[in-house]
Amino acid sequence: MKPFMCLLGMLCLSSALLAQRNPLSVGDTLPNIDLPTVLHHQGKSLPTTSLKGKLVLLDFWATWCSPCIAMIPKHQELEKQFEGQLQVLSVTSQSRKEVEAFRAKYEAKYKRRIEGPEVVEDTLLHALFPHNSLPHYVWIDASGVVRAFTEPREVTAETIQTYLQSRQLSVRQQEYVAPLAFDRQLPFLVNNNGGKGENLIYHSVLTSHTSGLPYGSILKRDSTGMKYLGTNQSLSWLYKTAYSVRPQVFTELNTRFEVKDPSCLTTDLVGQDFIDWQKAGNGYCYELLVPKSMQKDFYPIMQQELARLFPQYKAGVEQRLLDCFVMRRTSDQNKLPAATGGKPVIQHDTFGYRLRNASFAQLFYQINYTQRSPALLIDETGLRQKTDLDLPATVSDLKALNQALVPYDLEITAEQRTLPFLIIRDR
Repeated sequence: MKPFMCLLGMLCLSSALLAQRNPLSVGDTLPNIDLPTVLHHQGKSLPTTSLKGKLVLLDFWATWCSPCIAMIPKHQELEKQFEGQLQVLSVTSQSRKEVEAFRAKYEAKYKRRIEGPEVVEDTLLHALFPHNSLPHYVWIDASGVVRAFTEPREVTAETIQTYLQSRQLSVRQQEYVAPLAFDRQLPFLVNNNGGKGENLIYHSVLTSHTSGLPYGSILKRDSTGMKYLGTNQSLSWLYKTAYSVRPQVFTELNTRFEVKDPSCLTTDLVGQDFIDWQKAGNGYCYELLVPKSMQKDFYPIMQQELARLFPQYKAGVEQRLLDCFVMRRTSDQNKLPAATGGKPVIQHDTFGYRLRNASFAQLFYQINYTQRSPALLIDETGLRQKTDLDLPATVSDLKALNQALVPYDLEITAEQRTLPFLIIRDR
């Protein structure tokens, strides 16, 4: 889970002055400002004064955020149910071009038109309402007073109905933690303490969950050596990284926790519940950096370190049966278009896949690694060539994807394979 905006009403203050304001809190009043770039709205700008008189939900979102996209039809249903009493105003910092391209794809796929006003290229509202994750909702009452900051699970018909009847909001407030100064390219926790870390040869560090750091990881190999850095990660993710020696990838699909209490390793919690779970002793920041001479031993070293740091568990790889999606050729002809060169591009989202100077093997590796498929993807075509290709469907709609693959004499079928599994047991 997977963070991520003129004039002031009659005072005519500049946007630069507005940017100096402190972020708003619950109980503060939204200032009278003009939002300059708004889609599906008549007029050059949208004054916040026009929002008064009804409950407003500011929906901070992005086109690459799957949970944000899933909320779009819910917004429309709620506005229809509470017509005249509720307005959902979508807000993104992305460009008009990006949002309009997304909307065209969305409407073509779901046959549902987006008509409400949308603030794009925003900086003003982002400055007033900073947040750590998307989607993020700001509840503003009919008088323009901020009432709550919430996750999407609080945006329900029941909650809205209760508020409209009683003017009381019983929701869990979403916290905002100001980010710490942080650069993934520098050694973790080294900040001019005896230098900037240029002379590090071998480096390993483990901490508990650290508020203010992002949730993510990076694996980098270059001429100086190899490095992994995971910040605020679960223990299961660290194990999966340590045993995913390319091209092998371990995800939730091919990992099994044969332990008495798996909740110490992994969780299905999201949002603030996930953050609370990490803070309760289940989140870690871990970095391993080795010199070039030890690159071939990087994964065994990480596996050995996890065994030492967490002696209560024992991890290993075993063969087990797994449901998979298998791609194969339907003829002996290679009908893939040749790559035209340039920088490799591999993109996959809710609308399909895009390859530029890249292979299916590379695409499948990324999809498996990011767990964007209900089953493990296996390439049995034997094709390793780089290609330029656009497929307007994903494995979530296997029928549509196979239709898109017909011109290339390729197909994907659901099958079972005996494959390596990562098994984590109590020691």
